[in-house]
Amino acid sequence: MKVSIVAILLSMCFCCVQGLAQVHNRNSKAVVEADTIPVLVKSYADSLAFYKVKLDSLHEVNVSSKTGFQPNANYYRLFIPLTFYHAIAGERFSLDTDTNHDEWENSLLSVYLHRPDLVVDTQSQLDKAGKIVQPKPKTVIPESEIVNMIDQDADMNDIIAVDAIVKRPNFWKFSADLGLQVTQNYVSSNWYQGGESNYNVLATATLKANYDNKSGFCWENTLEVRLGLKNSRGDTLHTLKTSEDLLRYTAKVTRKATGNWSYAVQMITTTQLMRGFNTNDPVVRSDFLSPITVNPSIGMNYSMNWFKGRMSGSIYLAPIAFTYKYCKRDALVTANGIDEGKHSSKTYGSEMKIEFDFKFCSDVTLHSRIYANTSYKRMLMEFENTITMNVNKYLSCKLFVYPRFDDSLTKDDHHGYWHFKEWMSLGFSYSL
Repeated sequence: MKVSIVAILLSMCFCCVQGLAQVHNRNSKAVVEADTIPVLVKSYADSLAFYKVKLDSLHEVNVSSKTGFQPNANYYRLFIPLTFYHAIAGERFSLDTDTNHDEWENSLLSVYLHRPDLVVDTQSQLDKAGKIVQPKPKTVIPESEIVNMIDQDADMNDIIAVDAIVKRPNFWKFSADLGLQVTQNYVSSNWYQGGESNYNVLATATLKANYDNKSGFCWENTLEVRLGLKNSRGDTLHTLKTSEDLLRYTAKVTRKATGNWSYAVQMITTTQLMRGFNTNDPVVRSDFLSPITVNPSIGMNYSMNWFKGRMSGSIYLAPIAFTYKYCKRDALVTANGIDEGKHSSKTYGSEMKIEFDFKFCSDVTLHSRIYANTSYKRMLMEFENTITMNVNKYLSCKLFVYPRFDDSLTKDDHHGYWHFKEWMSLGFSYSL
């Protein structure tokens, strides 16, 4: 009985001693693991610092000399996809007992043993992919120094000074269209249908000088001259008469407003060059400055570019327009709508002008000019149309149709206030 009691007491003492030993071992292990954590964090931070200053060798030397600690770059392996490295496992079975293992190696080995499911790659897979290729800078050595290429004996007095020339942009654009058409018709005196021989010469010129500063300001100048002369045997009083006579100058200044619209000021001056007569009539029907008409106006201008550039021109609308008409010859005053005893008249009203070019094809074009001016008591409207058909660079055929309405003139018994003119010609033409 006493022996049994003694045995029980000894067993209890042994268990207590064993329990105390296990508790001591656990506490010692916890202390070791707790001491290991700061070392791992410090090593990782040092590895980041190492990569930050890797390219600056001077800074790296300064850090090493001040801290006395050389950072280890291998800690990056703890934070990339886990890889099984052969060396870590192989060193554990090495017979060399002096081998020191870093903390990052111990951490990876612990993961290999306890959580192999976290391992993603192996070193064999990395070896198949190949090593990281880092480019090496190549130093280029010039064949000769630039300093040695300079002539040391050169005389600086031989250097010629060059003045810089700054040219201002030319905002002016000039163009000209010239034409000369000649028509000859011979009819014998005994021609069974009758008729008479005649000669016709028509010269046309359109000169343009346009200024555009590419900032919204434009100044357009157009001078139009048309002079036609004819000779006929039936007119015994005049050797030559005018079949076409026009001298017209148009100036327009625009300032861009919005889109294709611009503020505009326009002035049109119209007269003729020579005297005009009817057949076998000695009375002068018109002359230079008899009459002359000046039309200044203020309005808006719309620039059109339609049908993919085939139709281009402008639409001008002027709610404020002034018309000044002057007639030098006393006998022509009333025929031009001016009160008898005066040589001029002034009226106010509105004005509109539409002018465009339409290109049917490369050799056929239409130029149209529609002009209307009203004083709300009388009305003037002109509709000029010229179709040009180019035969070659210097030869063209032109068809001109010109209806005109003016109720300030004397009314005709047949045509009323309407006037018509039409001609077709074939001759020389040239554009500059």
